Amino acid sequence: MIFLFLAWSAVAFTDFSGKVVAVKDGDTLEVMKEGVAVRVRLYGIDCPEKGQAFGQRAEQFASDLVFGKAVKVIEKDRGMHFFA
Repeated sequence: MIFLFLAWSAVAFTDFSGKVVAVKDGDTLEVMKEGVAVRVRLYGIDCPEKGQAFGQRAEQFASDLVFGKAVKVIEKDRGMHFFA
């Protein structure tokens, strides 16, 4: 099982396990929790965005590593991050 550390999420929760159902970019994933996809930002990771140099490579790397796999999300910090 892969362990992920949460930097921020749109919903409040405690640590949980779930399947990665989407990779938004190199440092943002969606993990299923009780039938709902929860957006998770990886703690301590800052990857280029899709439109930036190496953004697609960062997203592909993250996808190859975790997409479709079971992970454990451990809340580490809640920053002031906003997603469109």
